[in-house]
Amino acid sequence: MNHYNTIIIGAGLTGLQLAKQHQAAGKKVLILEKSKGLGGRIATRRIDEMGFDHGALKLNPSENFEKLFQELNLKPSTLENGIYLAGGMSNLAKTMAAGLEILREKKVTQLKRMDDQWQLNCEDQSAFTANEVILTAPVPQALELIDSSHIALAADHPIRSIRYTKALILLAVLKPEINPQSTVQQSTPSNTHRIYAMNERGLHPQGLVIQFSPDFSELHFEKPETEIFSAIQVALTADGFDLNAIQKHEVKKWRYSIATSTYPEASLEVAPKLYLAGDGLVSRYLRSLIP
Repeated sequence: MNHYNTIIIGAGLTGLQLAKQHQAAGKKVLILEKSKGLGGRIATRRIDEMGFDHGALKLNPSENFEKLFQELNLKPSTLENGIYLAGGMSNLAKTMAAGLEILREKKVTQLKRMDDQWQLNCEDQSAFTANEVILTAPVPQALELIDSSHIALAADHPIRSIRYTKALILLAVLKPEINPQSTVQQSTPSNTHRIYAMNERGLHPQGLVIQFSPDFSELHFEKPETEIFSAIQVALTADGFDLNAIQKHEVKKWRYSIATSTYPEASLEVAPKLYLAGDGLVSRYLRSLIP
């Protein structure tokens, strides 16, 4: 069983940054990530081998991000009072991950306190131990792991009140004769939250990413995909979008899109050397995300 000074659960922006900081302090650090990708909501998906940014499509300009991009030798582009990375937002996470030990598709199912260390058991029967553990997943997911591990945390603890908006995202490939920028300009968003043309950022030349409003997403999120797309078609038509322009599509879902409130501290120690951090807590990086 491999032992680490620090194990971080979640390879989102906060998890990657914390890993870099702990590693720079001389600690042996491991990140366990349940999915195949890195970056959490900093996500780029491929259709026709060409990219679609579909999580946080841009970031608020801030001194924190300026410093981070400078440290990583990345040069962001500017769009609508935000910044993004040409070639895919996921390049940020990939660059941050360089030099870090990360195991993907490792879902932690149990945390167990053993003397002065933690044992982490994974779905694939692998196990790890660490002096300290930091959970950076969205708060409901982190609390689910804490509760299933029978770690005491009061039922009325303020951290349990954190809620998130949901997000439905349409990735649309337009027909070759359709200009993505013209489509964006001609639409009149109402049910749609934001529309982005992917060719502006060096991704799919005929790609559009359409984010739907929190109210619309909440209403339709749990429905079967066919019903979700039917509702999307009605919403797009109402917003002046020509459905005949779409050649192919995918619907993406974010169950934990944006925290509607945050815990007032950057971290919470829920048990000895077991911390919550990141999404849903005050974070100098995640609070700067634009969904």
